[in-house]
Amino acid sequence: MVTKFQFISLDQRKQPHADFFWVQEGKASHTRPYIHCVLPKGICLLIYVYKGSFQLDHDDYVFQEGDLVIGGQLSKIGRFIVKEDFGLFALCLQPYAIPALLSLPGRDFMDQVIRSTAFKFDWLDVLQDKLRATSTNQERMQLMLQELSYMNKRLIKIDPRFSKLLNEMRNPDPRHMQKILAKSNVSQRQFQRTFKQLTGYTPKQFQRIARLQPILDKSYPSNLTQLALEFGYYDQSHFINDFKKITGGITPSQYYEGVEALKWKSLGESIAFFQS
Repeated sequence: MVTKFQFISLDQRKQPHADFFWVQEGKASHTRPYIHCVLPKGICLLIYVYKGSFQLDHDDYVFQEGDLVIGGQLSKIGRFIVKEDFGLFALCLQPYAIPALLSLPGRDFMDQVIRSTAFKFDWLDVLQDKLRATSTNQERMQLMLQELSYMNKRLIKIDPRFSKLLNEMRNPDPRHMQKILAKSNVSQRQFQRTFKQLTGYTPKQFQRIARLQPILDKSYPSNLTQLALEFGYYDQSHFINDFKKITGGITPSQYYEGVEALKWKSLGESIAFFQS
């Protein structure tokens, strides 16, 4: 179970390629493992394991204390298993940031969780060593903020129009897309190609995720049909279909009622978790 969750937002005027920090601590054991399910949010992560370990539910590989881990963009629900008390510190970045920093296409990171040492980049190795020398999350945050200043210099090659468009796309209204493209002087075909290359998502996939974020963070709604209409869905079947694509087959009713003994809660801002 999670015993602590801390959310630290960032000023995107100063940090255009980053979103927020989070810190998560909890208790688990081999006899009572903790299963953590996280829904797609359209971000990628640098995660530092400062206590314990975790693994993916479909993989025996264990990420250990002291590891710096890259969490790729999610297109579907991600499940993680923890079998001991744990502590995680994460920097959440725009979905193009890590692929661009490592000069790789966005698709290479989609739904992937990888140790940073797999990439053989000196700056990642140095960052991991520096994180291992820290003892508090305040120190880790200060270190990551310093690293962000270097990242911003490396990411200067990203067209500023693109990062602005991506932020605008988080607007849940699907009609907003045509408005922002018209303002940016970027053709739809050019934007779709660049977006897929940099983030691994199609614009439609990303918009679906962005559109559902405020819905996923709501407490139990009194009327699902009204909720769908409120967020621009003109029929409930379209809403349910999009919802199931994001949650791995879970319907809105199951999600809010707690399917298969899973409960959901919103922690921090715009972050929805399932917890066993």
